[in-house]
Amino acid sequence: MDLREKIAHLYRRFGLGASYEEVEGAVPYGLEGTIVRLIESSKPYEFEPGPYEFIWYNQVDPDAAAEYFRRWWMLRMLCSTDPVSDRMALFWHGHFAVSSEKVMFGPMMLEYLQAIQRYGCGSFRKLLGEMVKSPALLEYLDMPRSIKGRPNENLPRELMELYTLGVGNYSEDDVREAARALTGWGYINVFFELPGSNRQRIEESVRLDRPFTGFAPAMAMHDAGDKTFLGRKGNLTAEEVLDILAKHPATAIHLAKKLWEYFAYPDPDEGALAPVVAAWVGNDGDIRKALGAIARSPDFYSDRCVRQKVKSPVDYTLGLMRAAGVGPATLALRQRPGTFEEPLPQLIHQVLYSLLTSMDRQGQSLFRPSDPSGWKEGRGWATAGAMSERLGLRIPFNTPDKGDDAIIKRIRAFVADAKPKKGAEVLDRLCLLFDWMPTPESRAVLERIWQGTPSVYLNDLWQFYPRLTKTLNAVAAAPETHFC
Repeated sequence: MDLREKIAHLYRRFGLGASYEEVEGAVPYGLEGTIVRLIESSKPYEFEPGPYEFIWYNQVDPDAAAEYFRRWWMLRMLCSTDPVSDRMALFWHGHFAVSSEKVMFGPMMLEYLQAIQRYGCGSFRKLLGEMVKSPALLEYLDMPRSIKGRPNENLPRELMELYTLGVGNYSEDDVREAARALTGWGYINVFFELPGSNRQRIEESVRLDRPFTGFAPAMAMHDAGDKTFLGRKGNLTAEEVLDILAKHPATAIHLAKKLWEYFAYPDPDEGALAPVVAAWVGNDGDIRKALGAIARSPDFYSDRCVRQKVKSPVDYTLGLMRAAGVGPATLALRQRPGTFEEPLPQLIHQVLYSLLTSMDRQGQSLFRPSDPSGWKEGRGWATAGAMSERLGLRIPFNTPDKGDDAIIKRIRAFVADAKPKKGAEVLDRLCLLFDWMPTPESRAVLERIWQGTPSVYLNDLWQFYPRLTKTLNAVAAAPETHFC
């Protein structure tokens, strides 16, 4: 495997697809330099437009439903300037799973999402604390309030089984004692206590940068008695329980294995995991260091790993749309910040809604994981229904009769820039742009589409457009397209 393909593999797994611009821009830094820049220097960033711009719709009083914040998240990923932080938000959304089917207050889901975006690449202990205090997660696990004498065991059970130690590394007594330590925890939601219309409440909170929900412990409800938890005795607080869990050796192994299986391949042996566990333990749960250990492993570039993972619906959709430039083209439709008086253009909503709906039908709904354990990665994505939906996924560009189109223009310009003399060279450029690696059988089919003189159909949109759409359909039907 040459340097470019290794870097492309990095972007496929740690980024949001291996776009031509990202890979070509990284090659001069070499593999190690790319790992440092892409993974270990990853930082949270602010994205414009802001999420609340999406709730102003048709100049009606907004309901701030989670659906509008899903659209903001989708556009952010399409335009991402730091794909690792957005990739990790997806990972943690599946790990600390919360669903808007149960947590129906949109701003609560948004605040949860912003927390995993902000802390998803840093200290695991910090992220863990933010998550278990998240009003959305507390609501999802039926823990609006846990009080002395009536501790709620839902959160502490998931805390150990899913979020930290893993199955088999704790007892039922540990669950009960952790539940006692978490008594007094809860949250407040002030949205419906504020005066005025929905519009007035939202505009005021956005102006003041004030959330609608917040963690609100009631220490009078806390059980301050002695507890025994994982061998530790004393008047343990919730924060001390989190400290114990974050530093526990089983947590390092459980999280290292889960990260490896998400970014590399399933069922790794101890030899593959050892450097990741060492990086986690040696850097006090620094998530970036664990990711860097995976990216530096020779096993990550082995035949067992490269182009062997079935793309998730998010991976498939984002990879195709980012390569085509759908994000910048959609963002360019926003001429000014969306407000009640001047909402964002309907076309922005239509594009994002169609992409999200396609991912829903493929089996992965953002803000709606299937259960508290999150999505199951791997070959389970390759169902007949999901593959049928992928065949129907279309890049949202105009047909020639509707005039010039920024996405088509970008694709044509990229192909024409190489001055291809024959159809095979046109296909080579499209494979570079979209990160395709067709088998010889698939390539033979694709080359037939581009027969003729490139200078003719590259300069005639009525000839270029149908050839491109046929190519996209043929590529979607090829099994190799759905692996990364």
